[in-house]
Amino acid sequence: IGATSSGGQSVTPYAAKHPEHIKGVVLSNIQVKAAIADPYRNTWFVRQSRKVAAMLNGWHPKAEWRDVLERNIIRHDRISDALVTEYTELNNRPAAYLASLAPRAPAVETEADLAKITAPTLLLWSEDDSERPPHPDTDDAMAALAATDKTVVIIPRCEHMMPLDCGPESAQAAKAFFDRVSGK
Repeated sequence: IGATSSGGQSVTPYAAKHPEHIKGVVLSNIQVKAAIADPYRNTWFVRQSRKVAAMLNGWHPKAEWRDVLERNIIRHDRISDALVTEYTELNNRPAAYLASLAPRAPAVETEADLAKITAPTLLLWSEDDSERPPHPDTDDAMAALAATDKTVVIIPRCEHMMPLDCGPESAQAAKAFFDRVSGK
């Protein structure tokens, strides 16, 4: 099982509660402890856009999502108009629909869930992740993990959106890990 970023909030409780279903866990750039958001991390445009989003029933313009992608992907040539449209449509779904999806545990619970994960675990982290820097987050995750088989792999020249920014490199590390834990 694997998760990246906020997906860790759903995967860590599952891996903690259902070890019989898990051969290995890959977590990339997850939030381990509660974080204090830096309001100035976002550009002025994004900050203003988020202020008016509530008045627009949670709708955010394409320009905001392009800005988010540009801050979270080093390789800007991978940011196409189609990708911006996809992220805009994905993130502009009605709040009621999003709430109907699997409930997410608060990030503060992730550390407690990590302490219950016994399956072999690979922490994949982006070297240049400005949202979840490799240290102290990887140190916190390694300290919290109950698994005796745990490894950190730092992917160079990669920002927070690892699958989009450095997919082949991270997939290679994940595949090697899954091949090892599955006995291939």
